[in-house]
Amino acid sequence: GWKNTSDSFLFSFADWKNISNDTTKLSYINSGKNFAIYCNNNYGPQMGDLICPNSNNWTYGGSLSYYPNSGIPNNITIENYEVFQVIKK
Repeated sequence: GWKNTSDSFLFSFADWKNISNDTTKLSYINSGKNFAIYCNNNYGPQMGDLICPNSNNWTYGGSLSYYPNSGIPNNITIENYEVFQVIKK
């Protein structure tokens, strides 16, 4: 089910060979914090309206934008992705 957090963010690199501020996009969850992360055993992770319905084909967007200004296209094929949990101490 959905996980609630106000600290969630997405980041991406437009050019993985040139990881700099010019090619990096960072987007924090907006007021839709109740829809930050979705866990489902039948398909990949879902972060807001960024959905992985199968292996490495992702869709992004919908009527809401939970992670604004992320620069992620509506349909994208991703080679690798990682999901991290950051625990505050």
